[in-house]
Amino acid sequence: MTAGLEPPGPIFALRPSRPTACTEPKTRRSFEDYAHEWLEGYAGRTNRGFSKASRADYRRALDQHALPFFRGWKLADVEPRDVRRLVTELEAKGTRARERG
Repeated sequence: MTAGLEPPGPIFALRPSRPTACTEPKTRRSFEDYAHEWLEGYAGRTNRGFSKASRADYRRALDQHALPFFRGWKLADVEPRDVRRLVTELEAKGTRARERG
């Protein structure tokens, strides 16, 4: 192996590389900032796009549940287990998927 070109550490093996629109370093970007930016830029998963009503539902769900739960968190610190914990708490409160928004 050429000097100075070592294989990436274990952290890189766990995360696939993919392009990101984020211009701020991941370690400083808050969950809240990312969520707002994502919501405004999200175009939907299909060719039909993302309706204004759906965007409003997503905004309501973020404002009522995800943003308070992750308040003060950096995006880089949010892991799948943290999202599962949020979902578990919502379920414990009796919040169903359709009611979460």
